[in-house]
Amino acid sequence: MKKRHKLYMGIIMAACALNVYATQTRQAGNIDDFDGELADYRIQRDRQFIPEVKVYTAIYPDDLIYVSKNHFIEIRQCGKVHRITHKDSPFKVKWECKEIGLIDNAWLNLKGFIQYLVTIVHIPSDSSYIKSDKEPPAIPMLEGTFSSIPTLKAGTRALSISWFNGKSPYQVQITTAEKELLWQTETTAQSVKTKKIHSVKTKKIHLKADNFYWIIIKAANHTTKRSFEAVAKLPDYPTPLQNNRLPEKARRTLQASWLIKQDRIKWSFEAYQQVFDIADNYGPARELRKVLEE
Repeated sequence: MKKRHKLYMGIIMAACALNVYATQTRQAGNIDDFDGELADYRIQRDRQFIPEVKVYTAIYPDDLIYVSKNHFIEIRQCGKVHRITHKDSPFKVKWECKEIGLIDNAWLNLKGFIQYLVTIVHIPSDSSYIKSDKEPPAIPMLEGTFSSIPTLKAGTRALSISWFNGKSPYQVQITTAEKELLWQTETTAQSVKTKKIHSVKTKKIHLKADNFYWIIIKAANHTTKRSFEAVAKLPDYPTPLQNNRLPEKARRTLQASWLIKQDRIKWSFEAYQQVFDIADNYGPARELRKVLEE
């Protein structure tokens, strides 16, 4: 009996040890938002710094989060957002959830999409473009192929267009396939993120389903023309990405990344429209926008 009792106690103690380990390694939340660049933040885990903070990085109990001066990072725990500034640095992460909430369950269901977004944001650009004002204006997200053409959802909507190269000033036009002018502007194009990326936003334009359109950028020294097609509907988002309990900016960013995953050439321009307006005030969208622009 004593041997059996010792065996039972050993099993119970082993189970308790496993439960403690599981609690210690249980994900305590995610990076939700940040201003600045990802290089402005560091996470220390088990006395070692993670090589680089990523979009929606998972955080664990006892992680130390360091924030550079004049910046903030927001973490989401138990459905709540906590803002950490340089004054709080280093911030020690604690396990605060008594139970997993609805939003936390939604995040767990989205791990695959989040991992994809993390991947595409951190893949070095394989672009063959030379950034120079001596080169023609370049619009990478509108580079179609014989088998796939950039596509937008039809309807009345304002479009965001970005490019680099060419000499200022620029004239930007949108026309039908028959060259009917729908919109145009002349601009010196203020930078979006760097001095080499330029952007304009159109007035609302009515795009008809199953019709083709031209975007024409005339620089002082070169002209670039790229086409796109308008379609009646987008692919159906997976159910987890339609969850209204998710924060709106996060949901839109993940939807855009999912679109790119379906066919990057076909849907990058549409994905860009979805994240452009929120990117200035939402770090993950800003990182995705940067990838699409370059």
